[in-house]
Amino acid sequence: MSSKKINKIVQPGYQGYCIFCGTPSTHGVHHFVYGEYGAIRDKADEDGIFADICDSCHLMGKDSLHESSIAVKLSKMFGEAIWQRNYLADNGGTVEDARNEFFKRYGRNYF
Repeated sequence: MSSKKINKIVQPGYQGYCIFCGTPSTHGVHHFVYGEYGAIRDKADEDGIFADICDSCHLMGKDSLHESSIAVKLSKMFGEAIWQRNYLADNGGTVEDARNEFFKRYGRNYF
């Protein structure tokens, strides 16, 4: 995967807007794969599996991403799916190959 910090989820022209509600992003980015101590987040930066998000959708309120265990799980599954899609586009192979490479890189699978 590329070491550049390029968003591989949001199409060009839509950066700066919350991926969930479409309002201008006030928070920064949400990493779809993350963990303790930032090591996984750094890999997500390298792999481009993050998107702009507003405060309300990210952290504030009962329906915000980090307040819902289901949303957190779906977020990580989405991140893995995007990573696998990008891996296959860049390297070819099978879905099982991509799943195994994700595990090697991140230490687990979310599906």
